[in-house]
Parts: sequence; C-alpha cells; structure tokens
Amino acid sequence: MVWPVISGPGFKEANPLAPLRHPIPPHLVSEPNYTTLPSSSNRNMAPNQSTSTPCATSNRNAHVSGLAGGWQHILKPPSEKDIRGPRRAHKGLDAPRPSFRYLVVLDFEWTADKDPSFGPSEIIEFPSVLVEARFPFRIVDEFQVYVKPRINPVLTPFIKELTAITQEQVDMGVDLTTALDQYNAWLASHGLDMAPKSTAATHGKGLPDVRTNTFAVVTWGDSDLMSTLHGELKRRHLPMPPHFASWINLKALFRQHYRREPRGGLQHVVETCGLRFDGRAHSGLVDSRNTAKIVVQMLSQGFQFKRTTRGFDTLGEPLGIMQKRKRSEGGRV
Repeated sequence: MVWPVISGPGFKEANPLAPLRHPIPPHLVSEPNYTTLPSSSNRNMAPNQSTSTPCATSNRNAHVSGLAGGWQHILKPPSEKDIRGPRRAHKGLDAPRPSFRYLVVLDFEWTADKDPSFGPSEIIEFPSVLVEARFPFRIVDEFQVYVKPRINPVLTPFIKELTAITQEQVDMGVDLTTALDQYNAWLASHGLDMAPKSTAATHGKGLPDVRTNTFAVVTWGDSDLMSTLHGELKRRHLPMPPHFASWINLKALFRQHYRREPRGGLQHVVETCGLRFDGRAHSGLVDSRNTAKIVVQMLSQGFQFKRTTRGFDTLGEPLGIMQKRKRSEGGRV
C-alpha cells in the first residue's frame, strides 16, 4: 500500500526529533523485548538456549518480581468472612446443603372448649407418620399414643365431637413424659438419633442443630410445637426434646412449591392437590397421614426439604416472640 504525499499551503512537516505534545504515560509503556534475533554467529545454537544478554535477563526478572510484589498487596487469600459471610450464610464455596433423609409428620390434638375461660391446652393425642424423603418416597411407619391430661382430665363435649376422642381413650392414656419416652424410642428404632453431633452444633441450652441430623419434624402450622407442646412443657418444667428445637411448617413451603395459598382446612387443601383425604378430619393420626400425602407429592414433584422454617431461640422461646414483645412495649429490638 502506498501512502499519499500530503503537501500544500499551510502544511508544515513535523520534526521527528521534537518531543510529543501529549507524552505516553509511563505505566502504558511496554517493556522492551530483550530477545536477540538469530545471527550468523548463533544460528547453530540449541533450540532452548537463550540468546538474550545477562543484563536483559536480570532486567526482565526484576520487572516480573516487581509486578508480583505489587499484586501481593491486591490479591489476598479469602478470609473466613469472605467464605461464610458475616452471618455464616451459605456462599459459593460452601458444600451444598443436603436434604433431609426422613420427615416426621406430626399433628397433635389437645384439650379445648368454646368457653374462652377454659384452662390451658394439654395434649391428648400424640401421633406421627414417618416419611422416607429419598426415592421412592414412601411412608415407613406410624406412631400413636393417647395422653391423659392433668389440669382438665375430663374432656369437654366440644373436643369429643371435634376429634372423636373418647373419655375412655384418654383415661387409659399415658402421662406426657411417658409419651415422649415412647416417641424417642420409636424414633431410635428407625435409627434416628437425637443426640447432638458436637458442642458446636448446638443452640443455646444444648439444643442440637437439626441440620446435622437426618430428619426433621413437619407440622401443618406452628401451633403444635410453638404453642401447645412448648406451653405444657414450660408449665411442668420439662426440657424441650432436641428434635423439637426446630421444625418445618408445611404451610410455608406449600406456598413456595405450589405458588398459591393453602386456603381452607387441611381436608380442602389435600383435595385441591388432587389427593383423596382418607379418614375423619381432626383425628391426629388421620391428619398426620393426609399431611404426609402432601409431603410425598411435593417430593415426587422434585421439591427438596433442606431447612426448617421455625424453632426456638437460645432462651427456649419461639423465634421472633421476644422481638414482638419489645416492639409492643415500645422498645428497640
């Protein structure tokens, strides 16, 4: 390609020796190439033998070491905060959280009456359904025991009509402490260990982190554990069993999976999922079985149960309760 010659009135030829009006910044100036072109005296050298001068090699090494020294102040290894975050949240460098292997569906029945002055609620039916949360997603076993109330041992007509639980059944029932012992033995018979894996996996007063275990308790709402069981154990000065330290409220995950509200009672929700509600509603074991149907359907549709949705804090109170109390009292959380 031939460049045209620029000439004419007003054209002034540039002086090649004059300094540039806009000099190039020093950090943009590239390093010179110290490689010596082959000459007649070194054409027969070995392929890997360097042809640069010692001075050029030393200059290049100094340049590389200078860059390394500069980058060391910028590129640092990740800290614990970078990996885990300020709240130890899940980040990209963490291993994926495994899903629970078993889900224990629970639905208590307790004493109640239409009269608002009726005493505190006491558990009268303690049922559960064990679901295997790995394929083929099946119901493994069931548990049920009737519990004899202490404060109001005589059932009201309202609760007998609602639950179909008879006075004879609760009279022949066991104390709540015995029911809890039987429940623990039932879980242990399926290899579900409630003991903390280590002291680092505990919350507050020795309550284990349920994420380190292979199962979680599932309820249809929070009242079974957060109100009924918690209140009764607190009145009787009994410790909360470790496996009830946190749980899954299926209603919350139902919204997440089906993208709609679980409106109506449990029976209506089961039927809107295309499932058949078997048995009489408001029986603890019947409700547990039908709640387990929703769990199995969610599992078969690809939903993974990896986290609990609610639990107790280090003081043994339901999470969020203390904050609500402070806000109601006008204090700052």
